[in-house]
Amino acid sequence: MNAFRKLLLWVTTGGLVGGLGTSLAAEYLVPKFNAPISGVYAQCDCASVTLGTAGSMFHWTLIGTLVGSAVGLVLGVLGAMASEKKPAGPPPVSAK
Repeated sequence: MNAFRKLLLWVTTGGLVGGLGTSLAAEYLVPKFNAPISGVYAQCDCASVTLGTAGSMFHWTLIGTLVGSAVGLVLGVLGAMASEKKPAGPPPVSAK
């Protein structure tokens, strides 16, 4: 049960870090790619642009969360395998 908790902690932490990082990056990148062309703002369908921008933001945040969770899962499994204790060999034979 302890290994499951550690693995769940890694996955959750990775998901949170991935989602946060993507949200911070997407805050600057998504509006740049959804801006109207040539600076004409009155000629666009503002409702669809707003919904598209919000949809892109949620889409990329979800992708960042999933990628972060997958990275956390891999790191957790590797950490569990590295910390796994190898069984001790037979005790040394004493010379009497």
